[in-house]
Amino acid sequence: MYHTPDYPFGLKASNSERPFVAQYLEPNMHLACLRFLILSRLFHLYSISLLLTLKCKKLIIMFISKSLIVSALLAAALTVASVSAHKKTPPASVTVTEIPSAPVDVGVIPSSPVDAGVELPLEADTEVDPSSPVDDQEEEDPAPSCDTKKMRSPRKSPNRIGNEKTIAILGKHKFCMFLPPQPGLEVAPTEEDAIAFCKGKGVESPNPMPDSFIRSVRYYEAPEKKFVQLTGKFNRDAYELSAADGGGQYDSKNIRGSSCVGYRYFVALVEPDVERFCIRCCANKKDCPTHKSHLGCGAVVPDLA
Repeated sequence: MYHTPDYPFGLKASNSERPFVAQYLEPNMHLACLRFLILSRLFHLYSISLLLTLKCKKLIIMFISKSLIVSALLAAALTVASVSAHKKTPPASVTVTEIPSAPVDVGVIPSSPVDAGVELPLEADTEVDPSSPVDDQEEEDPAPSCDTKKMRSPRKSPNRIGNEKTIAILGKHKFCMFLPPQPGLEVAPTEEDAIAFCKGKGVESPNPMPDSFIRSVRYYEAPEKKFVQLTGKFNRDAYELSAADGGGQYDSKNIRGSSCVGYRYFVALVEPDVERFCIRCCANKKDCPTHKSHLGCGAVVPDLA
C-alpha cells in the first residue's frame, strides 16, 4: 500500500500524491479487475479438474505453463507501468515556514526594591527615628530575672538515694547500708541481691532502717576525702538475723548496679554472730580491699575514729 504521513494508505491524498493504481483505475475498474481475477481462477481450477478427470497430463502441463507465462507477462507490464508513473509524478515537497521570534528586551533585574527605585510603604504602627544609629548586631536576650519567688527550681537534696542498690555515708547519723532482702535470711547467700536500708533525716530511700537496729556508730573521713567509713554495732533481733550467721561481705563488684554516693568503690561487712558492721566508700580501689572478707571488719575496715 501507499502511505503518506498525513493520510495513511492514500485514502485522502490528492491526484498528484496518489499511487498510479489509484490514479488510473477508478473504483469500477477495481471491481471489474477483481471479478476478472476471481472468474479466471475459477476457470483455471475447473480446467485443471477437468483435465485431471480426463487424465491428460500433457494438456495439464501445457495449460499450467501457459498460465505462468501469462502471469509473468502481466507482472512485468505492471512493474514497467509503476516505474514510469513514479517518474512522472514528482514527490510532494514539504515547506517549513519559520516563525520569527519576537525580540526580547533583556534588562537588568533589580536585586532589591531599592535598586529598582520602588519605595516600600512603612507600616502604620512603625515609627523610624532617623537620628537613631543603626545597630547591625543581633539583639541580645534579656537578662534572666532574679526574682527567686517567681522562678525557684526544685533543688535535689544530696542526701536523696532513691533506689535499693545505692548506699551512702553522709554522716554519723545519715547513712545507708546493705542488708539481706528479707528478715531472717543469712548474709553470705544474699551477697548478690542485697538491698539498701537508710537511716537519718534527709536521707530518702525506699527502705527505712528497721527500728532499734543500730546501737552505735563511729564515723571517719580520710584526708582529701580519699575514703569515708562507718563502723558500729547493731541489734540482730531487730531484723531477725541468726546468731549462728558468721556474716558476709557486700561490695561494688558482687552486687550488680550498686554504688556509693560520691565514690566509685565500696566494701561492707555484716556479721550477725558478733552484731558488728562496717562500711567504707573509696575513690581508689586499693582503699577498699575485697579479697580478705574472711578476716572480718577488723582487717577490712579497721576502726580509725
